[in-house]
Amino acid sequence: MGFKRKSRGMVGLLIPGQGFQSLGMGRAENGDALLLEEIIGEAKKVVSPIFIERVRYLMFADPSAMPAYEKEMLEQELNKADNAQVALFLHAAALWKKYYSSGDNLIPSVVMGHSAGEPIAGYIAGSLDFADCLRYVFTRGRLMDTANNLFKGGMIAIAPPKMEDGFNIRKLEKCLKGTKTEIANINTPRQIAISGSIEELGWVSVRLREKGFRVIPLERIAGAYHHSGAMVLVENGLDQMLNSPFYKITIKKPAIKWIFNFSGAEEDDVKKIKVYLLSQMSNTVRWREGIEKALSMGVSEFVELGRGGLLKMLDDFPAWKKVKERTAANKSAREAII
Repeated sequence: MGFKRKSRGMVGLLIPGQGFQSLGMGRAENGDALLLEEIIGEAKKVVSPIFIERVRYLMFADPSAMPAYEKEMLEQELNKADNAQVALFLHAAALWKKYYSSGDNLIPSVVMGHSAGEPIAGYIAGSLDFADCLRYVFTRGRLMDTANNLFKGGMIAIAPPKMEDGFNIRKLEKCLKGTKTEIANINTPRQIAISGSIEELGWVSVRLREKGFRVIPLERIAGAYHHSGAMVLVENGLDQMLNSPFYKITIKKPAIKWIFNFSGAEEDDVKKIKVYLLSQMSNTVRWREGIEKALSMGVSEFVELGRGGLLKMLDDFPAWKKVKERTAANKSAREAII
C-alpha cells in the first residue's frame, strides 16, 4: 500500500537496540502478532530454523503464566546477544511493515538505530535487504556472545547529580582514571553509559556515587558493549564477514537519510557506511550528537519502532523542547510509538 500522507515537517524514525528486549515482546493485539509470524517465517529461510524458533518462543512467551524461576531463566536466555538482537530485528521488521503499509503514517525523512538497532536502521533505510540484515545481525550477536565469554563485563548508565543541568565530563573521567572502563554511549545531555569488566565497574560505581552521580546497572546488557578491548574480536569478525565472498553482503546507498552512531552524522557513501558499521562495535555510540544532527536537519516529529524508551530520552534535549515550543501552535512536533 505504501505511504499516502505527507507530514508537516521532517520525521525521524528511531529503532531501539539491545537492552530494550523483553520476554513476550511479540505478544500484541490488533494483528501485530500475525504480522510478526510472517516475518519469522521469512527468517527461517535465511538462518537456522531451529534458532529462529527458539527466538520465537522467547518473543511469544507469557511471563505472567510462569513461575518466577522459569521467567528468570528465559529472561537470561533472551538477554544473550544473538537471541536479543535477532528478536529486536524481527520485531522491528514487523512493525516497519505495519507502519509502511498504513496509509495514515508519515514518510520518514531520517532513520537512526541505537547500538544494535543500527543495522536494523540500515534495513529500513534500504541499505541492507532483509536477508543480508538478518545474517549480519545474527553473526553480530553470535560474535558478541563469544566476546562476552572471553571478557566478563557489563555496562552501567550514569546520570549527573540532581542539582546539575548536565555532565561534568572531567569529573566523570577522573572517576574512570586508573581503570580500563570506557564511555560506551553518550545518549543524552543527562545520560551516559560506561562499559568495562564486572570487577572494575564495581569500583567505579562507588567512586561515581561518592561524587554525586546516579548509577543505574543495565541488567539486560550481557557484556561490555562498545568497549575497545572487549569488542575488537567482534569488529574483526564482522569485517571478515562483510568482505567474505561466501556471505556476499551487499550494502547499497540508503533511500532514507541514515544517521550513524560512530559519527553522529548522516552518511550515504557505501564504503564509509561499511566502516561506520564496523567501527561502532568498539567505539562510543554518539546518540546525543545524532539526535542533535536530526534536529538541525529540521526533524520535528519522532516515531519509535517499539517501546524502547528512545522517545523518553528526548526530554533531556533542550533543542527538542524548543522545537515543541516553537511548533506548539500548529502541533507539528510529535512523538509516537508504533
